[in-house]
Amino acid sequence: MAMGSKKGQVKALTEYLYLDKSRIRSYAEQIGATLSSDKRPEWKVGLSLTGPSVEGKQSETVRPTTDPEMVDALVAHLTEHGSLLLSRPKSEEDALAHQPQFVLETMQARQIIFHCEPQSVVTGLRDLVVWVSNPIEKPDVTLSEEKRYRARGMFVYLLVGFWDDEQSTRAYSMNTALNVLLRTLESLGANKGESDGTRRDFASPTAILERAGGFRGEVRTIRTLYTVRAVSENKVVSVEGTTIRCNDLFGYPLFIATA
Repeated sequence: MAMGSKKGQVKALTEYLYLDKSRIRSYAEQIGATLSSDKRPEWKVGLSLTGPSVEGKQSETVRPTTDPEMVDALVAHLTEHGSLLLSRPKSEEDALAHQPQFVLETMQARQIIFHCEPQSVVTGLRDLVVWVSNPIEKPDVTLSEEKRYRARGMFVYLLVGFWDDEQSTRAYSMNTALNVLLRTLESLGANKGESDGTRRDFASPTAILERAGGFRGEVRTIRTLYTVRAVSENKVVSVEGTTIRCNDLFGYPLFIATA
């Protein structure tokens, strides 16, 4: 059989870097996706005066749904009900159009790793990972000052290993989604460095998180499903000595996989 034929195609394997199993199962329970079934043919062979006979039927076995099956069911459910963005939000309004808002996106992101204090408020929490993804749009330093002040592009920060129950929110005034993330890290005993002054020198989010005690990891291309925790249009960074205003978003991933 030709390898290009439909029956000869092998489904690509997914390498999950992170799975929030408890939350995925919680959502799967709500949409009735925790059980699945396998069908297989059964053949009954018999002998009679007229000769041998063969009777076929299908049997069905109910079994627990696997984690990847629950992920697929959740994505299908969100898509069907119009609750899933298939690309990065472009603005605050875009990110907060629905509550809760889920985003399924393939992105390039860098790991920033934080080691938590032994007396962390979450028992057993030793490390936290933040994935940082720069805006897809390249900054244009040739724009006039007025145009540069309008927020363009969206930073994304995904915190792995912890959720809170706060609703999605705008980060008003001089606040940013990065500030909300830093305060969250500090409350968990992970932020050991500077937690303020994120606008003082207009440093990149990666540099700010490193100053807060994080360790720079590698850049990878990932596919992730996440929800929005906080979003703002107040992140200002310096690019080639020119200040650029951007949007930024802090979210919680349900899964992260290699793309």
